[in-house]
Amino acid sequence: MNKQAQAARTRQRIRALAELLQGQARRAMGHTPLVRGSYYRYRRRCGKAACRCASGMLHAGQAFSIRSGGRSRTLPLAGVDREELSRHVGGYRELRRVRAGMVRTFDELLRQVDKLERLREIGLARLRRRGSLP
Repeated sequence: MNKQAQAARTRQRIRALAELLQGQARRAMGHTPLVRGSYYRYRRRCGKAACRCASGMLHAGQAFSIRSGGRSRTLPLAGVDREELSRHVGGYRELRRVRAGMVRTFDELLRQVDKLERLREIGLARLRRRGSLP
């Protein structure tokens, strides 16, 4: 394949990547509230010798873990609408997935622009033949 055909194909790829990036940006610009953290279920022992958890029947609970001030904090979920919290946490995770996709798309876009630059460059000898340089 000659340079002109390669350049045309590279331009098509750049257009497609730009459209993909635009779609990803639209997905990232939502208006729904986001909660950064993890909602999880746990099972643990309380430490009392006479408790049922000492024989293997662990206590079950639910908690929310969030990073605040550089530290991880676990918060109880008493009085919290768990479905709503789960939606907001899921929205945050989706945003992070979209962002990671945007990074990959943008990296590929830059690689294609660099490739097009190399394909469009002409050498000094060719410029001299054209009479453009002394």
